[in-house]
Amino acid sequence: MNSFSVKTKNDLCSSPIKKKCCQTAFLYGYLYASDACHEQKIILSFESDIIRKYVSKILTDLFFIEVAEEKTVILRNEDMAKELFAVFEFDGSAVIRDLIYTCEHCSRYFMRGLFISAGHLTDPNKSYQLDFTGLSEEKMAELHRFLAWQGLPAGRSRRNGKPILYYKSMVKIEAFLRFVFASSAVFELINAEMIGEERNELNRLGNFENANLNRTISAASEQIAAVKRLFESHQIKQLSDELQYTAELRMQHPEASLAALAALHEPPITKSGLTHRLKKIVEIAQAL
Repeated sequence: MNSFSVKTKNDLCSSPIKKKCCQTAFLYGYLYASDACHEQKIILSFESDIIRKYVSKILTDLFFIEVAEEKTVILRNEDMAKELFAVFEFDGSAVIRDLIYTCEHCSRYFMRGLFISAGHLTDPNKSYQLDFTGLSEEKMAELHRFLAWQGLPAGRSRRNGKPILYYKSMVKIEAFLRFVFASSAVFELINAEMIGEERNELNRLGNFENANLNRTISAASEQIAAVKRLFESHQIKQLSDELQYTAELRMQHPEASLAALAALHEPPITKSGLTHRLKKIVEIAQAL
């Protein structure tokens, strides 16, 4: 079973890129994330067959390059590699080229390619995190500036001594996914957030009800203990008829709520009236 991250990438790869400039920007992003690009050969790695087919089609559309049906593909044709290098101006610099601004959507497809190549997204039902790994220090710094310029500022850290960029809030992850047109992932993110909120509300209500139940049980235990003490000390007869009646009902119905116990009185009394009587019984017992 694919992870949520791979599923999101596969969903992105189900959406064709129509304009050549956006295809170029996407491929640039995909290759930008890799340090395995040299003028003699280019190494391409794919997390899924869907991603391989998607990248392969773009390579075919732009450069007439066919990609083998393998998860790791090495393009050894020197002329082919040089052509790609010429288009993307890979000269060892980490600077992101202006070709990603050819049209209004190119920068978005550049980030789509980079995310598919070097991004990772956790399952929102477990935690919120989207990060980028595997890029050099210089490229991470450049990408950090680029994302900030796009209104998508990311956090910076290190993992196992290597640099990473990350998002850890639902709002920022949603903004990034919208930026790369990942509508299906956005929907799942929002759905997970709604389920989480409902779960938290149920937990809150459950805790509230448990607290009320514990208070009710504690109060009932105190009342029953007071009535027992009055009986054992033979002081029960010293109470008024109303208090004796209430004390006997409490002993007969130890688990009854205040509302239920009030309704058992003949004639019925109010809940506040019952509370007053029980409070008086407890005070008399405590004074013994």
